[in-house]
Amino acid sequence: NGSLNLDFTLTKVKSIKVTVVGEVVNPGTYNVSSLATLFNVLYQSGGPTRIGSFRNIQLLRNNKLIHQLDLYEFLQKGLLTGDAGLKDQDVVFIPASEIIVQATGEVKRPLKYELRAGEGLKELLAYSGGFTENAYTAQLTLKRKTDKELEIRNIDVAAEKDFLLRNGDVLHASAILD
Repeated sequence: NGSLNLDFTLTKVKSIKVTVVGEVVNPGTYNVSSLATLFNVLYQSGGPTRIGSFRNIQLLRNNKLIHQLDLYEFLQKGLLTGDAGLKDQDVVFIPASEIIVQATGEVKRPLKYELRAGEGLKELLAYSGGFTENAYTAQLTLKRKTDKELEIRNIDVAAEKDFLLRNGDVLHASAILD
């Protein structure tokens, strides 16, 4: 019929060495399959530490940054879009996170979140799953430590969707009163 079929079996897969450094649970050099990806080596190394960045994982090859991985794409949406293949002598570097903010109260996932530069209130609400059914959604209470004092103020959610957050900010969503 004029077609050609080819079947082959891979019997041996070459091993490569990949070094994982920075804010990682188990830093070191790992022998992995040449078919391994960035996600595979992050899993083997235990991933970022408590202060490690989930948003800026760097793949270095020949002392040059060739890829950056944002784990939130996977953690929030289940997408493996940021995964990358590895080569021998690659280095995976996990820097310390820069902007950590906390969502508390009547949000679906009240946790600490890492934001990238330029991200603010709108992104934090998306990462935290939005408001619960009991939330007062018109405003949030912001607690921010300045150089001199603790600043507490209300943020109008509708008017300030693009409000930029700083490292250490805590946003609290209150419940609607009975």
